[in-house]
Amino acid sequence: MGRRGISYEKKLEAVEKYKRGEGSQDSIAWEYGVDRSSLRQWIANYEAMGSSGLAVVHTNNRYSVELKTVAADTSIYFWFLQPIQNLSTGHITILC
Repeated sequence: MGRRGISYEKKLEAVEKYKRGEGSQDSIAWEYGVDRSSLRQWIANYEAMGSSGLAVVHTNNRYSVELKTVAADTSIYFWFLQPIQNLSTGHITILC
């Protein structure tokens, strides 16, 4: 089971409640069912970037098979085939 996400609206509501002094970080975090460290991060994001800092970001992207294939082929070429080709031409490549 994946973790439950908190909507932008709920994050904003929680941060504004804290900023108005309507509860402690602990009590507001408990009310919204999140860890206090999450609420602290929301507050820091809000103070640094305004309400846009609370936007829900989807990081579980889906990539096409074509893109995955190109990425794999590029990686194989860069790490395995390119050094071999350079050795056959007399050039030495040092990868750091």
